[in-house]
Amino acid sequence: MDKQRFNNLDLMDQLEYVNKKLSYGESLREISKDLNMSKTTIRNRFKKIDYVFNKDKKQYIKDSHEYKKNINMLQVKPIENKEIKEDEYIYNTNVLTNVEAKEKLINIIDNYDNIEKMLKWFENQKNIVEVEEINIDTDKLIGTVKTTTVRLYDKVWEDFRKFMKDYPEYKSMDLVSMALVEYMSKYKK
Repeated sequence: MDKQRFNNLDLMDQLEYVNKKLSYGESLREISKDLNMSKTTIRNRFKKIDYVFNKDKKQYIKDSHEYKKNINMLQVKPIENKEIKEDEYIYNTNVLTNVEAKEKLINIIDNYDNIEKMLKWFENQKNIVEVEEINIDTDKLIGTVKTTTVRLYDKVWEDFRKFMKDYPEYKSMDLVSMALVEYMSKYKK
């Protein structure tokens, strides 16, 4: 049974289901794990209808309140006021003794608004991705144009074609050539 079906049952049916599983030898931990619920949730539900777990019988049974008869109430002792002697009292109000640290903290507090603005600006800068302008360096694209066949992966070629459509002002041979030139200069040994 899953958690949703279990929750849709009324409490007495839930109790019957759990007691039946307990009688088959399953522990409450195993049952709660199967139902994806905590043991406490199950225990609290049954406690609301006055059922408690009996360890001897390994079942939830109607609470007869017999166990409550054995609880002794503790006598509350009144609190005695003690006198604090002056020589025993330790002053702890001056926590910062280092003057330099104290001045730094005061400076931070005084500049809190500016620091907060700076942190917000910094957070915004992390989210900005600058896209460089394409710069076709015609000085590097020299020589005659050569027609050649290059094998490419489909996905790479499709992505590159979409990229080329974003820059219709450039020829595809210039974009491919410049990409190769930049790649070679970046990884040149």
